[in-house]
Amino acid sequence: LLNIATEFINTQDDSEEKNDGFSVVLPPANLKATCPQEIYNLHDIITAEQLEKMDEFLESFFNIPNKEKQEIGCGNFVITLSKKCQDPMRRRCLFYLSCLFRLAWLYSSKRVIMVGDVEKASLPVSIGSRLLQLYGRSKGRFNKEKLSLSATSRDALIAHIVLLSLLLNNFSVPIQDLCTNATLSNSRVRSISRALGCNVIKSNDQQLIVLRQPPKSQSSSRK
Repeated sequence: LLNIATEFINTQDDSEEKNDGFSVVLPPANLKATCPQEIYNLHDIITAEQLEKMDEFLESFFNIPNKEKQEIGCGNFVITLSKKCQDPMRRRCLFYLSCLFRLAWLYSSKRVIMVGDVEKASLPVSIGSRLLQLYGRSKGRFNKEKLSLSATSRDALIAHIVLLSLLLNNFSVPIQDLCTNATLSNSRVRSISRALGCNVIKSNDQQLIVLRQPPKSQSSSRK
């Protein structure tokens, strides 16, 4: 991933946490949206150019046996969607979502993530490198670089996982699927989902995250 042994360390600075512990910088929302599709812009999570770069990895990923997908941290949610995903754009988004799940899975399973750990999750070098730069914070001198996951970075990762999951599943997703697949905190997922404008409802003995309308307010909203 990098030419040096990179560490991905979980750190949380008190200065980054607000009084309620909510430090996420959310993607901008269209507060005037009239339907779920208009609330958030996919390209605020990943650009069109970056999405196109997913194409070279799609065939190999979708041909991986489900058992192997599970072993590298993709989880049942991604596996279930991959079985019926044929649209090219949705396939790109689902593959990118699988990468976010894998990063969250690695982060939750080990306090320190080394280059070899990222490779075990079968993350392509170019994508893994970008994710570490996007969600990590560089510390240390050259050849001793460390990438730490701040509270803000962690929450941004969760927000992107939630939004992409909703986009790919008709704006409704079982909260347990997200928490189990990425071993995320249930309470944290709830807090961030509500900040995104989602409701958490109970349906058929399971709790669903549902996005139907934009948040009532957001400091970084899109006009």
